[in-house]
Amino acid sequence: MYRRYIQKFKLDENKIYKKLSKGQQKKFELTMALSHHPKLIIMDEPTANLDPLVRNEFLDILQEHIEKEEATVFYSTHITSDLDKVSDYLVFIYDGKIILSGDKDSILERHSMIRGGKNLLDNETKRALVAFNENSFGFEGLTSNVKHAYEIFGEEVVYDKVNLEDILMYYTRGY
Repeated sequence: MYRRYIQKFKLDENKIYKKLSKGQQKKFELTMALSHHPKLIIMDEPTANLDPLVRNEFLDILQEHIEKEEATVFYSTHITSDLDKVSDYLVFIYDGKIILSGDKDSILERHSMIRGGKNLLDNETKRALVAFNENSFGFEGLTSNVKHAYEIFGEEVVYDKVNLEDILMYYTRGY
């Protein structure tokens, strides 16, 4: 397995680790970690400071390992596009507290961005939102329960799909 990753990543085994580029260092670290067929991998910001091509390659290899070895990865990151690519289940920790957890698809399905006129905002409607922004045109907010929001707002607002970054940004505003 070690040799396979060394070849796949085109790493020079004779080079001193500190003389490798950041991307090559990350590839070497992943090679060392995956060579032991781990069932559990804990990673803290593994793709930070990597260029997009190296980051995608890194995530592809990690995803392949997860699928082949049926491994679990605890992956701490601020790069939400990484989570979109490799996560099945999310736990969002903010200020030391778990504020959101569940399988990724369910989280995405039950959240929606809502846009409407300021006249629609009152104490009841604000409670249907995780957080919101007001501007001169109206408001934009995130709901964590689309069905409940529809009962309150009906078709007077626009409902848009969200991505993980939208969700995480609005949850941090509301806390």
